[in-house]
Amino acid sequence: MKAMKTQINNVKNELRNEMKISIQASMSNQTNELKNMMASFFQMNIDSTSGSGPLPSNTIAKPNGELKAITTQSGIVLDGPFGLAMVLLGRGP
Repeated sequence: MKAMKTQINNVKNELRNEMKISIQASMSNQTNELKNMMASFFQMNIDSTSGSGPLPSNTIAKPNGELKAITTQSGIVLDGPFGLAMVLLGRGP
């Protein structure tokens, strides 16, 4: 009877160790997978922003006073006057 209990305990311990090793390996794999996904995400983010620059336009470096008109890329002319702050805040024309 005692030998059977010892054998059962040995099997339990072996199963625990195998489960522990399996869980550790799984966690390690998932951690590596997550690191790779994050690296890929950040690389895509870097790649997508590396070509960005100023938008093509004919702007005045430091406009003073009020804007008299705005011409959109499609050629629509919005007549002013309206303050630059109003345009930037979307309260302009």
